[in-house]
Amino acid sequence: MSDIVHKIKINTPMEKVFDAVATTDGLKGWWTENVVGESLEGETLTFKFPESGPGMEVLEVTPEFIKWKCVEGPEEWKGTITTFDLEEADGKTEVLFAQSGWAEESDFFAHCNTKWAVFMLSLKEYCETGKGKAFPNDISIDD
Repeated sequence: MSDIVHKIKINTPMEKVFDAVATTDGLKGWWTENVVGESLEGETLTFKFPESGPGMEVLEVTPEFIKWKCVEGPEEWKGTITTFDLEEADGKTEVLFAQSGWAEESDFFAHCNTKWAVFMLSLKEYCETGKGKAFPNDISIDD
């Protein structure tokens, strides 16, 4: 099993970062503009890029930790666990992001690893400036 892990410090209080990763409106600001569902435990959030994308069952939502399980979407994503672990110090928030449980390190794994880095920078920009680069306005890494 392989994991994607990224760590980033965002120059805003944790409450603002929490809203960005734990609310539908927040997720639309930095990941994809097309989010359907509610970010409540037991519910499913669906993310479209543009027509299809992962469905994430919300397993846990606390002010410091968000956890999803992929239940639909790309075959390689199904069963993976996505987490956002938040910690605040001196008005800044450290985000430890992970997408755990990949079956193998394939070309698609490498692509998603890079895209998650792009979206973590979008999250930082969204929290610090109010404007991220959510899909379809994200940085393209493909031809």
